[in-house]
Amino acid sequence: MRAMNFDNPNWEPLEHLIGAKCSEFMWMRREGKVEFYKHINTRRYLRLDAEGHCYREGSGGLEAANLEQELKRVFE
Repeated sequence: MRAMNFDNPNWEPLEHLIGAKCSEFMWMRREGKVEFYKHINTRRYLRLDAEGHCYREGSGGLEAANLEQELKRVFE
């Protein structure tokens, strides 16, 4: 099980990726090295690490995901 952190939000990965649009998200937690952001309207998660890699929930936990596809899913 990965360590979870519910304190000390890290907005840098999201700000670097989408700039001012990050105001449309809530930071929820950190699991290991992955930041969990939740879109305030769609309620969908975007999961990013400090290097800008994107992740999704798979059957075995977090797995690498296509960033463009995840952005489309989260914003639609």
